[in-house]
Amino acid sequence: MKLQTNVIGVCTTTKCTLNCRYCVFAIPRFRRDDISYVATIPELKASFEALFDIYEYIGMICLSGGEILMWGDKKISELLLYLEKYKRSFSRIRLVTNGTIVLPNELISIIKQLCYDFEIWIDDYGIHSPKAHAISNILHANEIKYRYAVYHGESQLYGGWMNIAGDLKNKNYSCDELKKIYADCHASKENCLWMMNGKLYPCAQVSLVEIFNGIQDTEHVVPLTDMSIPVEMKISIASRFLKEHPIACNYCNGMNTDKAVRFPAAEQEVR
Repeated sequence: MKLQTNVIGVCTTTKCTLNCRYCVFAIPRFRRDDISYVATIPELKASFEALFDIYEYIGMICLSGGEILMWGDKKISELLLYLEKYKRSFSRIRLVTNGTIVLPNELISIIKQLCYDFEIWIDDYGIHSPKAHAISNILHANEIKYRYAVYHGESQLYGGWMNIAGDLKNKNYSCDELKKIYADCHASKENCLWMMNGKLYPCAQVSLVEIFNGIQDTEHVVPLTDMSIPVEMKISIASRFLKEHPIACNYCNGMNTDKAVRFPAAEQEVR
């Protein structure tokens, strides 16, 4: 039986215009370790085809990076148009940008043609997001749905950022601590998954532990584009996402949105 989930985040690229401390996707670490990921259109098409063999319904697909507009407007346009074939299998698609790159006219034109619910989230990091207001003005003028989030000054959304990824070192939590971290985690409670490099993860942290620590959690990672693995087995792996914590929880600071310490968003690290 196919599954359902609330959110699937999709990493299109680790390239970014910013270098934020406490980045949930650890972009500064990618840069320091000289590791780069840029999705191809064939890879994403194959990933989504396999994804919808597993899931009959996805509440939201969230396209991000890095900074997705560094991925390229032509690729974004092609992917958005491709996803129309699955429009009955998801509620909406969201694109997240950090307010540093203005959407080109060609991409605006494609967005206006889409026949499914689409929105853009603009994260305004003050001086680090010099194009944020210009982007919102363009979207407003073209009647494209968007959300404008302020992450600077005294009234930062959610009170700022959490340090989720941390140093990716093994915390050696006890069994009870691991259960608590998993139970309190926003990603596990809200069923927010992560797709990257042809694989589906319970969260972004699992992908980071795989990339930087070399830990392969085969029981909690779905190899979407591996056609040698039957769909039934992929469904079986995905069904574990809500039942048990992955290995990566031992390398995570936790994502308890109610109790976590907050930090000023988008503090820049020296490159």
